[in-house]
Amino acid sequence: MGRRHAEARIALFLHDWSRRLRMAGLDWSELHLPMRRGDIASFLGLATETTSRALSRLQQEGVVSPDGRRRMRILDPARLAMLAEIDGSGD
Repeated sequence: MGRRHAEARIALFLHDWSRRLRMAGLDWSELHLPMRRGDIASFLGLATETTSRALSRLQQEGVVSPDGRRRMRILDPARLAMLAEIDGSGD
């Protein structure tokens, strides 16, 4: 993960979180983020500002939509997987 650019790291994080929800039989498109942006940034090895910009780009591209403080709705799961550099065969 260390070599991925910021948007790919964020996309992979969101994709993985939604996959975990799907495996648990929960709504995978409505994410309640387990941590604040600063904590996510630290977890991914990014600056908080970089994380915020990457999330804003994903929002502008119609991939995700913020839904409250720590909620995120996945609008385009195929694009999210592509940005996360997931080929779809390893889900």
